[in-house]
Amino acid sequence: MVTPTFLDQGEIAIATWIGETGNGGAVAMARWADKTIQSTGTGTVTVEGSSDGTNWDTCTTTPAVVTANSDTALVNENPLLLRVVCAGGTQTVTIVGVRS
Repeated sequence: MVTPTFLDQGEIAIATWIGETGNGGAVAMARWADKTIQSTGTGTVTVEGSSDGTNWDTCTTTPAVVTANSDTALVNENPLLLRVVCAGGTQTVTIVGVRS
């Protein structure tokens, strides 16, 4: 499992996962309503949300699949926890949350 780094700056939060294929650790980002996913590297990424840390569902993003080297917005998603699942390749994925 890839353990994310997490920086809470009050109005802005930044979570970053750096690693290869697999499930990343979860971060609590419910306090920041507007979130953007930024990814670099190869492969695809799925962002999942959970209210209990056990049951995970794929978050709605625009576009639906996050590919390498892109910026993507999470749409109407505010789960208690977020995690990143990388499929193939090596990714650096950052989710930036801003209070609205």
